[in-house]
Amino acid sequence: MKKLWSYVRLYAPRFLKAAGGVLTRRLWLKLLSLGLALLIWVYIISNTPSLTRERTITDLSVTATYSSSLSGYTLAVATDIASEYQNFVDVTVELPQSQYARLTSRNIRVTPDYTGIRTPGVYEVPLVATTTYGNVTRINPSTVSVTIENLDSRLISVEPVFLNEDTDTYWYAENSISINPQQITVSGPASMVQNVSKVQVELDVSGRSSSVRRSCTTSLVNAEDEPLTTRLLTRSSNSCYVTLDIYPKKSLEVYADPSQLTAAEGYTIDSISFQPASVTVAGESALLNELEYLPLDIPDLGEVSATFSRTLSLSQLDDLKYVSTRSVYMTVNVSESKVRRTFNGVKLEIDASALPAGCTWQCDTQELTLSVTGPATLVNALTESMLTAHAELTDTAPGEHTADVSLRVNGMEDERLSLSPISVSVLVMEAEGAGNE
Repeated sequence: MKKLWSYVRLYAPRFLKAAGGVLTRRLWLKLLSLGLALLIWVYIISNTPSLTRERTITDLSVTATYSSSLSGYTLAVATDIASEYQNFVDVTVELPQSQYARLTSRNIRVTPDYTGIRTPGVYEVPLVATTTYGNVTRINPSTVSVTIENLDSRLISVEPVFLNEDTDTYWYAENSISINPQQITVSGPASMVQNVSKVQVELDVSGRSSSVRRSCTTSLVNAEDEPLTTRLLTRSSNSCYVTLDIYPKKSLEVYADPSQLTAAEGYTIDSISFQPASVTVAGESALLNELEYLPLDIPDLGEVSATFSRTLSLSQLDDLKYVSTRSVYMTVNVSESKVRRTFNGVKLEIDASALPAGCTWQCDTQELTLSVTGPATLVNALTESMLTAHAELTDTAPGEHTADVSLRVNGMEDERLSLSPISVSVLVMEAEGAGNE
């Protein structure tokens, strides 16, 4: 062994030196040979289809596809395959070596096969995978669970929803809105179609001050006003053209020309009031700028002699697009004209019941001349015999006092009548015996 080791130590350096010379001599020729060998190998791989490899692409999603076989039997898929079976399938493909690197998830499509299904129910539906490179050799899992229901269709009217309305400034003519189409057919699994309460289109009117025409996307809504985002329902149209007229608004006071009313002789129209006192209108800007108030058509009521109320129609409104009310409640306050008459020889009565015992009073005036103001019919019907001047003695200290005089008609006060201010002088005395009553 020692002898062998000595030979290795002696000849190994010489061998390595000789081998290094062989490898480095004409190096360019050796590199060229290596390059040609690689080209030949690539050519063989590219032109030899039988030289194949298997490649597995994982986490593929199942694509939901339209099935004429189901629709032919009025059936529909009630399982959201695209959602429930996302990143769910692994597919193995055998393909030529030259195409190995080109195969990706974008080159493979996995779809369910509904062949043979004729009635509603829950089925294990086989999966089918197709690819642009090679042949599919294995699908895992090979089936998915799918619910099949009867196919149903409903014709539903489209309802508009307006967003960001400025109702304080503008009026939106929602009663004359135009929607095209006005109805949309919704189709799909029966249970889902029956869950659709309405079809809506949303129209954003923020910043709009004139008519707007816009294409709006339709959406399905259930009875709880929640959007239905399922992809299993189809619509005959996914959008509608919505046309909406928008007009500026203005608040106008209601006005009636008092000259249209005539008061009977002896009566005066005190005031005219309206309920509501103002009306909101909408229309073209040029028209609104010309209007300062809303005139009223007052019919011929003849000569009025009492307060009354009447419902009246507003006039000159044909060119307005919107009026908050077409009639108002008018109240006309009428009062009788007042006159003043002077009555002579009105008997004076003095109430001295507040005097303490032992005090007497004395008044030199027994009759008064009074100036009475009130409604003409009432004042003109008065006579001196109907009137009494009444004074109440409230200051009980001895001495001369002044008492204000009030008027009584047949012993009763009448608030409709007023008396020009007048007073009488009464002397209060401390004395024994009976007073002058």
